Amino acid sequence: MILFVDVEKNMLKLYGEKGLQNIPFSEVSFLEDYIGKENILYVTNATEVNADDVKKLICSITGQTVKEMEDISNNYYIHSTVNETIVIPDINVKFEGSTDCKLLDNEMKKMIENSPLLMSLIKSNKIRIIKEGEKRHLDREKRKLRKKFVEKQKLSDAQLDTILVDSKKSAVDMAADGISSNDDIAEEMDLTNEREGQTNANPLYPNEEMEPLL
Repeated sequence: MILFVDVEKNMLKLYGEKGLQNIPFSEVSFLEDYIGKENILYVTNATEVNADDVKKLICSITGQTVKEMEDISNNYYIHSTVNETIVIPDINVKFEGSTDCKLLDNEMKKMIENSPLLMSLIKSNKIRIIKEGEKRHLDREKRKLRKKFVEKQKLSDAQLDTILVDSKKSAVDMAADGISSNDDIAEEMDLTNEREGQTNANPLYPNEEMEPLL
């Protein structure tokens, strides 16, 4: 484990198997609870750097460029340069987008030789031959695209759930909502005059001498 002392924040920063743990100075008496009886590496001086600084440092140590270090194997791959799906029916091979890579082994080389279509796609640069380093970049891009797709799908599912919940609202509830909203704007009808002119006469019998209307 590695321990840094952050004087500005009165905090101990402990890096270990559990990741980063921030320990306030006020809990220093409980430090054994975090590290047990193990010895820790206490760092008194550190330099804050970014990713490019680390790359330059590693390159100076190895004497290689970043690209040279990426190509850790002698493997070659072929991949599509277009985002659409490319199907090569004569050898039953399909490329699903520009991040789909196929290992260029002896079997694939024979397929290329036996497929005029695949040979044509390579010559037109719609299918490219790449090394391990570029393939790793494409794999990372593929993971990013997959993550975006999953997040978009979760958002779509959440919106659909909201619509389904709202649709379960009964017609009675909707009518009640409408009545409640109209209560605030509709004036109460004055029935005083109607009551004063009201008689006990049955509207189906205008007068006693006439026959019923129904």
